[in-house]
Amino acid sequence: MQKIQRRKEYFLIHKLGAWDTDLAIIQNFFPDGDVQKEPLVSKIEAKSFLIAEAGLSMKNLGRLKEANTAFAIEGARKTGRQDIEAESLIELARIRIEQGKYPEAESVINQALRICQRCGYRLYEANCYNVLSQIYLKTTRSKEAKGYQTKAHVIAQETGYSFMGVKR
Repeated sequence: MQKIQRRKEYFLIHKLGAWDTDLAIIQNFFPDGDVQKEPLVSKIEAKSFLIAEAGLSMKNLGRLKEANTAFAIEGARKTGRQDIEAESLIELARIRIEQGKYPEAESVINQALRICQRCGYRLYEANCYNVLSQIYLKTTRSKEAKGYQTKAHVIAQETGYSFMGVKR
């Protein structure tokens, strides 16, 4: 697990978009490489990470029907890892947006936002606002979209965070 979470791998996968490589690595932890089955690791926290990462890779490869974050969310809840739960909910909301299920996406992202606000996860909170903005843009609620985008930018400025490598 440590090798997968190292910075170089994160850079290669998340920054350069090597999602097929990520998925190939992650599949080694599943029976017969089937990410719809339970991972072959004993710690629930590791299972949550692997499932969330597999879902993220599949989403980014355009395999939305296979992207399953439900197990990751459940595992994160069992272990009390609210950061993984929030991140998994954010990814699930993004999947629902791509599937055109906007009311479900809004419900899911609001769950993530509550966790982020309660736990002080400012960067995840900014991501939640970005996702809310995307939902509202897709549903022609542009005034609300702009408000949430502004909230995300404020957090970005406060934390020095940049979206997609662009400082705001």
